[in-house]
Amino acid sequence: QNESEPVTTVTLYCSILKKENFEWVVQKATEIGVAEIIPIISKRTIKLDLKRERLEKIIREAAEQSGRGRLPVLRSSMDFDRAVQDAKKNQVNILFDATGKDFKKANANKVGIFIGPEGGWDGTEIIFAEKQGVTIATLGKLTLRAETATIIASYLVM
Repeated sequence: QNESEPVTTVTLYCSILKKENFEWVVQKATEIGVAEIIPIISKRTIKLDLKRERLEKIIREAAEQSGRGRLPVLRSSMDFDRAVQDAKKNQVNILFDATGKDFKKANANKVGIFIGPEGGWDGTEIIFAEKQGVTIATLGKLTLRAETATIIASYLVM
C-alpha cells in the first residue's frame, strides 16, 4: 500500500527532445507522479531515436528515489496524429502552446498533456488537436523550454 501516488492520473505525450533533455523529462515526470509517458514525433521533432533500456533504468531509479508506489509506463514512440487518437481514453486532454488560453485546472481524474518539441508545435498540429477536442492552453507569457514546460504542466494538472 502506497499513499504517495497522485489522485489524478496523468499521461504525458511529449515530443522527443534533443540531447539528454528527454531523459531529464522522463526522470522528473516520474518523480512528480506521471503515470504514463509517451514519446511523440511531431512535425518539428528533430531527434527520433531513444535508448529504451536507459529510459527504463532512469524511471526505476527516479521512482525509487521519490517513493513512488508504481512505475510509470513507458510506451513506444508514436506520431502526433496517432497520439491525439490515443488520448481519447482520457477524460481531458490539454496541449500546451503559447497561443492557448490561460490554463485552468480540469476537474478530471484522467488527464493527457501534450508538450511540443524545441521550436514549438506546427500550426496544423494545433488545429488538428483542437478539432479532436483537445484544449489548447498556455502556461503564461514567458517562452519556456520544452523540458521546463513539461514539469510545470504535469505538476499543475495533478
